[in-house]
Amino acid sequence: MTLMLSARALTRATFAALTACALSVPEPAGAQSTVGLTINPGTEIRVTTRRPATSRVRGRVVVLARDTIVLRDGGTVSRFAVADLSALEVRGGEDKRRGFLIGAGVATGITGIFGGIDASKGRISNDDLIGTIIVNALIGGLVGYAFAPKGWERIPLPGVEP
Repeated sequence: MTLMLSARALTRATFAALTACALSVPEPAGAQSTVGLTINPGTEIRVTTRRPATSRVRGRVVVLARDTIVLRDGGTVSRFAVADLSALEVRGGEDKRRGFLIGAGVATGITGIFGGIDASKGRISNDDLIGTIIVNALIGGLVGYAFAPKGWERIPLPGVEP
């Protein structure tokens, strides 16, 4: 017995199967505190406390239960009450602008130093030096843009004013 499906029926069946798969994927479990924060375990965060002794701590969330957050940084486990925090930052997306500026700055500096040496010895003209600096700054900026570092996004804390 041969089963023949039209292209339309095959498309509908494929769409239905993909929709069923997409809807059945469980979302990662998150932890919600009594103060209204929701942070998934394993999320990289940086906290700033009101106490100067441990002003800024970076780590991954182990658990967020009620009003306490537990972080792990390597073998070190730290606990903080949310009320004792002055800032909470989550590792965000790539900071493309910062990456471009860093790349352009590094390329400009290196080209300026070595090109300046060559220009002072008369090996290249000042116009060639300026052109080379501009081109290398753009290339360095594009490389920095492509390999941009990740930034930090500040999360508003309940009861804490920025």
